[in-house]
Amino acid sequence: MHGVGVYTWKDKKQYEGEYFDDKKQGYGKYIWPDGRLYRGYWKDGKQHGLGDYTASTKEGDAKKEVKYGMWLDGNRQRWFPINPEQDLYLQLDIIEESIFMQQKLELERRQEEG
Repeated sequence: MHGVGVYTWKDKKQYEGEYFDDKKQGYGKYIWPDGRLYRGYWKDGKQHGLGDYTASTKEGDAKKEVKYGMWLDGNRQRWFPINPEQDLYLQLDIIEESIFMQQKLELERRQEEG
């Protein structure tokens, strides 16, 4: 698959989003049969970058817990504390900027070493 699409597995897991060379790539959402949800970025078929994770809840429970985090090659690196009384997108911009600066400093450090 290449472009944007939806794929549902036999076990009812579903991915809706961008594909490149038959792999999840770019932005998409992955839904588990029990109601868990990941929305965020993908690279080479794995969660990669910023995303949010919604845990499954008991049926009829209106309040679902959403966590925001950073993934690298399919592995969550950390959760980010989000203040519900502040603008979410501003908070995510600040998180993304801090990650970019951290990566930039790491690259500069490596260049100095080698």
